[in-house]
Amino acid sequence: NMSGAQGKSMRYVWADETWQYRPGMLGELAKRLHDRWNRKMLICSQGWDETHETEEFWRMGRVHEWGHTCAACGAWVLWAWNNFRYDEPKEEGGEWVWADLRGSVHHVCPECQHVTPNSVGNRRAMAAASSYRDAAGNSIEGCVSYTLPACAIWWIDWADLAVEWVK
Repeated sequence: NMSGAQGKSMRYVWADETWQYRPGMLGELAKRLHDRWNRKMLICSQGWDETHETEEFWRMGRVHEWGHTCAACGAWVLWAWNNFRYDEPKEEGGEWVWADLRGSVHHVCPECQHVTPNSVGNRRAMAAASSYRDAAGNSIEGCVSYTLPACAIWWIDWADLAVEWVK
C-alpha cells in the first residue's frame, strides 16, 4: 500500500512484481533513497503494459537485451516470442488439441528462417549461445535495465509457454 512506500530513509529498495503496483508507488519508493550516494533500487517484474509506471522506470535505464547467436547464420537474434511458431490444432467444436499444439512448437530465426525444434538439448544450446547487448538509447547515468524472457531459460519448455499463451 502507499503508506508502506513512505517512511524511513533506505540505502536499498527492492520492488518485486511491480506490474501489480498502483500508480505512484514506485516513485514513492524511489524517494526513500533520499539522494544517498550509495543507493540502489532493484525493480523486478514480469511484463506490464506501456502505460504502467514500471515502463517509465525501465526506460530510464540503459537497456540491455538478451539474445542468442543463430546456429545456422551466426546472426545475433533477440529472444522474442514473435520468433516462435506453433500449429493451432482445434477439434470441430473449437477445443484445442493440446498434444498437437505442444508437439508443434519451434523457434524460427528471423534472419535466415532456420527452424529449431523444441527440445531440452536445443534450448540448452541456444541458452549457451546467448548474451546481453546494449540496446543504446536515452538513459540516466547509473541506471541499467535488463530483459530476460521466459523463452530464453532452457529449463522452461516452449510448449508450456505456448499453452499458457493461447489459454
